Amino acid sequence: MTSPDGITWTLRSSAADNGWFSVCWSPERSLFVAVAFSGTGNRVMTSPDGITWTARSSAADNDWYSVCWSPERSLFVAVASTGTGGRVMSSRGRQDAASPDGFVATLGANTFTGIQTVQAAATQDAVKIAGRAGGTSSYAVTVTPLALSASRTWSLPDRDDTFAGLGAQTFTGQQTITDTTDATSKDTGSLVTEGGIGVEKSIYAGGPSITAAGQVRFHYDSSTGERGTQVKISNRTGETSVKGKLVHPSSTNDNAVELVSAASPYTPCGVIYEAGIANGSDMWIWCPGSIVEFLMENSDATTRQDWLRASATTNGRVQSSAVPTPPNADSHFTECGHALESNAGGTDQLVLGFFHTL
Repeated sequence: MTSPDGITWTLRSSAADNGWFSVCWSPERSLFVAVAFSGTGNRVMTSPDGITWTARSSAADNDWYSVCWSPERSLFVAVASTGTGGRVMSSRGRQDAASPDGFVATLGANTFTGIQTVQAAATQDAVKIAGRAGGTSSYAVTVTPLALSASRTWSLPDRDDTFAGLGAQTFTGQQTITDTTDATSKDTGSLVTEGGIGVEKSIYAGGPSITAAGQVRFHYDSSTGERGTQVKISNRTGETSVKGKLVHPSSTNDNAVELVSAASPYTPCGVIYEAGIANGSDMWIWCPGSIVEFLMENSDATTRQDWLRASATTNGRVQSSAVPTPPNADSHFTECGHALESNAGGTDQLVLGFFHTL
């Protein structure tokens, strides 16, 4: 029954003929909630106006004797005089499209059949689902997000667990996946996609490389300052690879490189990056347009802006000199770059330079 003044009362129809014992009001939810000590699976009812009541599923058929609302916690809490290990139940009482004055009770560990909708309060941003440490049961979670108006951070389960896809979604604001897993193949890393990725803005890689199929990459070596494009190709230099030596296409093997010959030091097209690779195995080399370390002729001093060219003395090595004016037509075809740093010379010196060819 209801009354506008506590004097005149009007009978109202309850959601069920249960033993209703306690009722409370939530101004934040605009919702009355009542609990009962009798009934089967329906010992909760709710109403937006105290007139029309809807039965709700209680967490258990206990004798519920009191219910209250906490605006600070955005939480309904009810207590019972019966039950084993579960005489308290709680609910956010959030509204959703399927239930305009919805009330969902929770009670410890439960198994739910069918779709369960959980919507956090206006002051909350997330629902946390934590699995048991060392558990063996697999599970899948499907998340259908509402429009996101600010940055969000998603903490996902271990990558061996199953995480269902979100389907076609549009996200507004920065999205962050927190993980320390490095990508070593197409099936590893914090984010794995079986389809293509379309990017409207720029891509920034905080790591040293962006690698395609393990054969081509954009790479940055912070220890040397080298950066640019690399390809992996067969080492046919006749020796274990030496960092900084010049190479060009092999004359005897397909898809392979050999050292630029001192007897014909023309058209260098790559610089070895990966040292210690056996002859016949694949190695990483720098492509033209990159900033690389060149292996200089022993005792050959270098000055910034010097002209770098393939050595006419030692296979694969580099010599430097002041830029000729005008450049000699013959020696110009041995050019491989310009020095970015000075070096006094010595044995097996590596000099950073801009690598280009004619």
